[in-house]
Amino acid sequence: MQNYFSIILAILMFQGYNPSQNQEVSVSLRKINDMQGDLHIVNHLKQDIVVNKFILSVNVLIFELQTDTGYIKKISGTPPPMPPSNLEAYDVVLKQNEAITISLHFPSSKNKDKTTVKLRAKIPYKTRICQNEKIAYSDWIFL
Repeated sequence: MQNYFSIILAILMFQGYNPSQNQEVSVSLRKINDMQGDLHIVNHLKQDIVVNKFILSVNVLIFELQTDTGYIKKISGTPPPMPPSNLEAYDVVLKQNEAITISLHFPSSKNKDKTTVKLRAKIPYKTRICQNEKIAYSDWIFL
């Protein structure tokens, strides 16, 4: 009987079904060149989520860096811009299986001490049911 369920699960996985997709918000970061990339967010939850396009467009608010030492830090440099008075106007609702893609500028990859630097996106979102902010992370990419 266990083999039967293993075979069914293997067939579903082969067809692109992933049981964990119904329980998460996936974030992917794609590097186009040294200065540009795309941020892609997909809502796999059964409930709507809300993301803010203003926050997603500000590098210092969403990017984290990691060096060879494993130390993770926020991007430093210029302070973030002043948020607009109508920040809620930038909220976007993503229903189940809906996605949004945002073009971004990457921070400078020039590194004085020649260590390997990785970058990931840290995306805040809220569900319509629970207004507590949650976080979804992208995989690390090399700058």
